[in-house]
Amino acid sequence: MINQKNNTIVNHNSRVYFEDAVNTSDLTQGVTPLLDETEFKDVVDYIKTSIKADKPVLFGTWDNRIKDKYPNNKPNAYNSKPPGSKNSPTTHYMVIVGYGYDKTQKKYYLLFYDPGRKNSSDGTSLQNKIYIEETTNEITTTVYRGRTYKVTEIRKNF
Repeated sequence: MINQKNNTIVNHNSRVYFEDAVNTSDLTQGVTPLLDETEFKDVVDYIKTSIKADKPVLFGTWDNRIKDKYPNNKPNAYNSKPPGSKNSPTTHYMVIVGYGYDKTQKKYYLLFYDPGRKNSSDGTSLQNKIYIEETTNEITTTVYRGRTYKVTEIRKNF
């Protein structure tokens, strides 16, 4: 999806992690923010700059589903961080394609596409918003597909 847009290529070696798992063996225990205020602002600026340049951004998410909703009841981290560090709590990947300001929420949001949806209109809905929470240095949804999602990582573009 990303590589088809304006010759955008994801650099899978250039990642920024937003959240760390409380327990990588059981993701139902939650996540905690990793970035300080300056780091968070810099990454949000990177995302906005990429979107302004018409380059989507790949991001990983964690969600608050219960243990029996994970494949094989095994809520382990999906991907591995580079050698020498713990796994990321990422369980799903989506694509940031825009941003704006939600007057009802009084927050900035990132518009995303979810390539994992069976119905493409659901995956590309204008309601697919994930909110920038400046007080906690997190990017999270209020509710998407009946769950709360948090951005765990982004992967920068070349």
